Amino acid sequence: SMSASGQVITESLACTFPTVIVYVVDTVRAENPNTFMSNMLYALSIMYKTKLPLVVTFNKTDVISHEFALNWMKDFDDFEDSLNTDKSYLSTLSRSMSLV
Repeated sequence: SMSASGQVITESLACTFPTVIVYVVDTVRAENPNTFMSNMLYALSIMYKTKLPLVVTFNKTDVISHEFALNWMKDFDDFEDSLNTDKSYLSTLSRSMSLV
């Protein structure tokens, strides 16, 4: 979660300037569907906490293409198929959260 000083700085900037939050996702790590889900939930919680517009960006796209992430955001079935390949507790939790 955001620190108290981070919240003060964010609110001060937002009161003075047009402000947008940029959330940077590590594309290499987000290839794991559980990590992808964690990043999306964290970005969403930041957006709701700050009540500011949010842009999610993917870095390291020179190492791995971001197309899998775009596909998962557009096609729930493809994301679910990726989660189904992992039988861990975390993937079960991610599957449950992705249905909400």
